[in-house]
Amino acid sequence: MSDYSQNLLVEDLNQLLRHLGLGPVHLGGCSMGANVARDFAIGHPEMTRSLILVGAGAGSLNRKQFLQDEEAMTAGLERNGIASLVHHFEIVPNRASFSVRWQQLP
Repeated sequence: MSDYSQNLLVEDLNQLLRHLGLGPVHLGGCSMGANVARDFAIGHPEMTRSLILVGAGAGSLNRKQFLQDEEAMTAGLERNGIASLVHHFEIVPNRASFSVRWQQLP
């Protein structure tokens, strides 16, 4: 997995925009995409006109606990496959509310 990193995603975006002849751009992203957009804007301010970011704060509060939870989730994936990730999303507090809302749909 050494070929996968935040810096690689930012550089992919940079190369794509340059290849398309775009810039400066209005750039938006959600979750991981918001993190890529943010880091792109920091690294390439000349290519960024504005940012629209949603949910870019994962791990910014109680970083130590966040990293422990991510390591546990990764270990579960390696041990039990995708079923452990599904279970994680069913019980983690910031995702559990989706299950309740889903059950309330007609």
